[in-house]
Amino acid sequence: MAFAWLSQVLSLMGFAFAMPFTAFYIQKDLGITDPQKAKVWMGVFEACGYISLAVMAPIWGILADRYGRKMMMVRANFGGAFFVGLMAFAPNAPVFAALRFLQGAFTGTVSAAQTLVASYTPYRRQGMALGMMSSAVFAGLSLGNWLGGEFAYRYGYKNAFLMAGAILSLSALIVVFGIDERFRREADGGEGPSGISLRGVAGPILLLLAAMAFVARFDAPMLPFLVQEIHGGVQGAELWVSRVNVMYCIGAFLAGFLLGWVADRVAPPKVARVCAVATGLCMIPQALAARFAPLMAARLGMAFFAGGLDPVFQIWLARVTPAERRGSIFGWAVTVKSIGWGISPCLSVLVGVRYGVRSCFAVSAVLFILLIPLIGFVAGKVSRPGANGGGVEASPVTLRSAPGVKMGK
Repeated sequence: MAFAWLSQVLSLMGFAFAMPFTAFYIQKDLGITDPQKAKVWMGVFEACGYISLAVMAPIWGILADRYGRKMMMVRANFGGAFFVGLMAFAPNAPVFAALRFLQGAFTGTVSAAQTLVASYTPYRRQGMALGMMSSAVFAGLSLGNWLGGEFAYRYGYKNAFLMAGAILSLSALIVVFGIDERFRREADGGEGPSGISLRGVAGPILLLLAAMAFVARFDAPMLPFLVQEIHGGVQGAELWVSRVNVMYCIGAFLAGFLLGWVADRVAPPKVARVCAVATGLCMIPQALAARFAPLMAARLGMAFFAGGLDPVFQIWLARVTPAERRGSIFGWAVTVKSIGWGISPCLSVLVGVRYGVRSCFAVSAVLFILLIPLIGFVAGKVSRPGANGGGVEASPVTLRSAPGVKMGK
């Protein structure tokens, strides 16, 4: 697991090295100087990657089940390296958005790594394993935001995209030489861990993942503009964006370990409800922040609880999915999340343009609270008679692990 963890750290570090500063890149390098138009193009850029990811993720998941999970990690990292590097040469905003669309189609490192780890981890350790992979994501994002902000400030946004591509290439090489997967395709019985219909059990959790993704990304396109407003201009704002994002990543990094451990011992719906309430409450100070100190403190608290939602739901999904179907089911999980991620910035931009940047954070607070009844609805569906969720409220079941992967040497 060590090499898989390190690969994820570098992979997300590469994406975070330049992506958080795209709002400023659009304004300073691509010539979109009108603030309202910049917000629209930021929303288009965000949506393009998630739309293509939604379309391609199930295809990559099916290929992972047929040909191995390591191959998908290599593809995702090299694909990201190529298209993120090309963004340095985008002549205008439409080309920049098109490259984002292609990058989304060929990447997906997080789902590839989660599938690999979930497929070869014993049932009772899945919470900790997936929590560690979540911590790798946010460790990489934290490093990427911190180093990327400093790098972009000194050497420009174009060079930051080139460096991001180089970091993603290094991540791919670690997978190639550090992870030894002896993949063997297993027969597909179409049933879950207790003879459960996948459609009946996994479907409600996928719905919840889509809603969570929509809510979690609602404020993201407007964060750079909030930082720009507090800072008083574009010049130097990338440093403050990186610092605010580092606080977010630290909170989510800690959540990956702690809440992953908790989810092995407490039913995932209970953990998710607490996280949703706490995250919603932490959004309110961000909507009111006039200085960076309260914004960063609220971002840290929000990240800890919001960062725990995704691994908790992934653990829940893994427990109702047989090992031989995890690639395709986790691929569909990426698709439904990508739909949420893709729709969210479009609506967020509409709210931000019409009612102001801060209104997006207030709406996010309400949306997180509204997740609570949905979590209860899904928990009822999964744990009803004949659809035992295997770890929701019921006794644990033992998942058969496929042989043949070593994630370190």
